[in-house]
Amino acid sequence: MRGYTYSEYATRRVLLSPHVNLASPFMQWLLIPAGVAIGALGTLIGVGGGFLLIPLLIYLYDYPPAVVTGISLTVVLGASMSGSIAYARLRRTDYYSALLFAAAALPGATLGTYASHFIPKAVFHGVFGAFLSAAAVWIWVSQRATRDAAAPRTMRDHPRKLTDADGISYEYAYSRRLGVGISAAVGFAGSLLGVGGGIILVPSFVRWLNFPPKVATATSQLMVMIYALSGVALRLSIGSLRGYVDEAAMLLVGAVVGAQIGARLSRRLRGRMLLRMLAVAVGVVGLQLILRAFAG
Repeated sequence: MRGYTYSEYATRRVLLSPHVNLASPFMQWLLIPAGVAIGALGTLIGVGGGFLLIPLLIYLYDYPPAVVTGISLTVVLGASMSGSIAYARLRRTDYYSALLFAAAALPGATLGTYASHFIPKAVFHGVFGAFLSAAAVWIWVSQRATRDAAAPRTMRDHPRKLTDADGISYEYAYSRRLGVGISAAVGFAGSLLGVGGGIILVPSFVRWLNFPPKVATATSQLMVMIYALSGVALRLSIGSLRGYVDEAAMLLVGAVVGAQIGARLSRRLRGRMLLRMLAVAVGVVGLQLILRAFAG
């Protein structure tokens, strides 16, 4: 089946709903500020923003899952790349851990890319909504616990230490085996659903791997960037994004700008506040998608 272009899909939506003219230049350009908001929030909490973008694409365009996840992962790639550069300036990224965990996530990300082509649309909406709702509960529970109680000291076999650009020092230790296992699972789920996986990585890094929240956010951005790049390249090679360059480009431009804004705002917020914001945002979007799946 060939992919519809932006104008063809927009025309189809106008015929179905004459009150929303998605083909107008104004509506097209609105994708850029939408990308800014998604990139800013995604970088602020280290998740790439795909959990917000996918509902937007579902509600406005009603694309098939393979297209939705492909566009979303492209924007996640741009936002995480821009965010990683910004966090590099703040010197909060644990590069060794990001590279180790990204390598563990790559096989699952490849499988998730292919699997996204076989999910029916209604099933995808319900699964994605359930995933986000469960993630919101997990994030909220995780941020309430102290890091010292999160992981037994016997599991902390890899000590780490870094000092950021503000002179704040972070010392922590984690289990490499546990981190690799989490990353492998998240690589599959993140690519399958087009969210990058940061919504699970950040709280898991904090709760189970003993990362300080701000280090977890920055490290997650680099990790997501690496395996999102792999996923986007694979989708381009198999044609998942053919005919959808307009939407992806406008959202990508906005997300790159928004990522820089989000990284700057992260200096003004406490680590736990970042996780609370993430839990609330994810929970609201998840419940909305579940209701949509049942209504459809």
